[in-house]
Amino acid sequence: MQNRLLKSRMHKYDYQQTPAAEGNRLKRRGPTNLAEIWALDGSWKIPLPLNEKGQPIGPDGKTFVRWLGTFFRNGLLCPIVPVAWPNVEEKVKLDCWSEIEKRYLIDPDIVQPPDQMGCAMHILGVLRRNRRTKLKKDHVKVGVTKEQLLADTPPGVMEDQWREMVNYWFLEKTVRVSDKNKDSRGKQKEIARSGAQSFAQICDDMVRNALQAKVNGVPVERADIYLKVYRRRDGTGVTPRAQENINRIEELLSQPDMRLRGEPGSGVLWSKDDVYARVLGPERPGRVRGVGLGITPSGRSATNASQFTSTPLLPSRTTQRISELENHSSRVTEQLGQVQEQLAQTEARHQEQLASIEARHHEKLSSIEARH
Repeated sequence: MQNRLLKSRMHKYDYQQTPAAEGNRLKRRGPTNLAEIWALDGSWKIPLPLNEKGQPIGPDGKTFVRWLGTFFRNGLLCPIVPVAWPNVEEKVKLDCWSEIEKRYLIDPDIVQPPDQMGCAMHILGVLRRNRRTKLKKDHVKVGVTKEQLLADTPPGVMEDQWREMVNYWFLEKTVRVSDKNKDSRGKQKEIARSGAQSFAQICDDMVRNALQAKVNGVPVERADIYLKVYRRRDGTGVTPRAQENINRIEELLSQPDMRLRGEPGSGVLWSKDDVYARVLGPERPGRVRGVGLGITPSGRSATNASQFTSTPLLPSRTTQRISELENHSSRVTEQLGQVQEQLAQTEARHQEQLASIEARHHEKLSSIEARH
């Protein structure tokens, strides 16, 4: 009962609203610290839902990522400096992993124990970078000087860390790289509208919505994710270029044997020759677009039905489990048949013995009657 209550509390919104003293406006109390999770002492752990690629999914997966974001709230557990995550002291990462391991249970069949810390640190590094980016976006404005920023440390940031970060932002090299990145982003012809959700979460939501609508689930590939995140609410592409890609993707997906083979809920499927790659071009070394964190070109990809129709699909954990249960059921059925056959044979022998005894009994009675 206590565990169910705890889990229900963990799905609260990041912000709670209360009536303001003036007018009808709502007053926000600010971001939650997810104190319910921090209060866990290790006697009970929260099972972390993952897809087959080890990416957090579902409501508890979202809560897990939000909780990791609280690691940077005061800068004590996980400082926001130095800039590069690989340069952060190993002790800091070990301390962070200790907090995660004490509260969350990661399926060793999906992410092997030696790899669990690395996966968690990868997510934490991305969240840390996002935290730094948001601080810069909120405070570095046109006309605001370095001295003004140094004199106004934001809440939730340690003064020495803020000073180091501001000094870095105003370095000549940093300003030059930042301006170049802004110029490159301004030339982008497609900007995703996924918000704070990861592609893995979007994929999981698509599968869940299909199940709730009682629609036969189909595997979600990165072309489906593109159609989801590069469209406005009215269904049109976010840019003319995105609309061209959407039209081409829909055309290819409508053709026979163009979809990837896989299972619903196994994460975002991809292959080097899928519809996404045919429309947006091949992958660059070291990355895979449209699938979320943790996937590389050397990692597992899905099978393209149009190209490998004779290649058997590698079974997922779900398929393997179903196969194991079917084999177990077959063995139980076979054993039950053997037991039933043995019982039938025993019953037949018993009937034969009863018939023999009854015959001898009648024979004795007949002999006695004959003597009298």
